[in-house]
Amino acid sequence: MIRRLIISTAALLLIGSASAEAQDSLLASRLDPDAFRQVSAIVDSARAAGLPTEPLLDKAREGVLKRAPGTLIVTQVRKRAGQLGAAQTALFPATDAEILAGADAINWGVPQSTLREIRRVRSSSELTVPIGVLADLVGRGVQLDTASAVVIALARSDMRDNDM
Repeated sequence: MIRRLIISTAALLLIGSASAEAQDSLLASRLDPDAFRQVSAIVDSARAAGLPTEPLLDKAREGVLKRAPGTLIVTQVRKRAGQLGAAQTALFPATDAEILAGADAINWGVPQSTLREIRRVRSSSELTVPIGVLADLVGRGVQLDTASAVVIALARSDMRDNDM
């Protein structure tokens, strides 16, 4: 029984690493070698920092599909890694989903201080929905201070995510 469990676990690990290698080889075949090396280094650094890496790979894939130059892809992946890191810092402790939502909000111009305030007023609850609502409001043109005040007030009121 234990032997089966060990074999199954090893097989899953091999499948997972093969999948990661396939993703890297896809990017390697479409990116120039220098850009691929830089993207890989950014992803490795993000992984070491405990950041979700899939959004970085998605950003690189997006650039490849749009036939962007390697330098632009590297710049955009680096920018996304910075947003993820800033969100992680502001929302600590945070889930990957919260970090991603926070990075999206930062991308729309939401300051880290606003994310910290949302974490403070709703410290024991998942923050993905309130932060997503904030990013959506700002993305739709609502003034940042108005959107922030509304979302913080809703978060403070313990409004359920479905109602938000």
